[in-house]
Amino acid sequence: MAWWVYKCNDNGQFQRGNWDYVFKRTRATSWGTTRIRGLRQLHAGDQVIAYQTDREEIVGLTEVTRIRSRGGYDEIIMRPVEKIGASVPTLKRDYDAIATIPAFQPGFPKTLYSIEANDARLLLRAARNQQHDGEANADAKLTPNRVAKHEAGGDWPQTPSARDLENGLPRRHWW
Repeated sequence: MAWWVYKCNDNGQFQRGNWDYVFKRTRATSWGTTRIRGLRQLHAGDQVIAYQTDREEIVGLTEVTRIRSRGGYDEIIMRPVEKIGASVPTLKRDYDAIATIPAFQPGFPKTLYSIEANDARLLLRAARNQQHDGEANADAKLTPNRVAKHEAGGDWPQTPSARDLENGLPRRHWW
């Protein structure tokens, strides 16, 4: 099993897509073909983090259930696993490790980005935290990066430890 960030943009000039189509369904559905550069890398069982770039949102997590042959190309069949809905700019601001993930860096746009399993788990955990915390109190939240930036000489970590993430500790308990 591999982890991926799959970018879609509903305002695209050549290819368009909105992850809401996948997450409105309860069963697996066709989402993308190998006509799209890079999608040949996907295999059944792969975990895909759905990123809607025009909204800068992690929409959720999907799983590739199968690859269906359609003559000269293959069709990617995915099932929605979890709808999340988290702001990528906020995640990048609050977590240095997320800000450095290649899928979120400027450069020539691609559709599919490989992501390390540890980075994927961090991203999903942080996105779930953001979803539960809500954005209404964003200015008042004390996240590791914000504390470190505003408290000179503080001994708080920039990002949570792997153990903290595995134990599911909320951000407010990381320091």
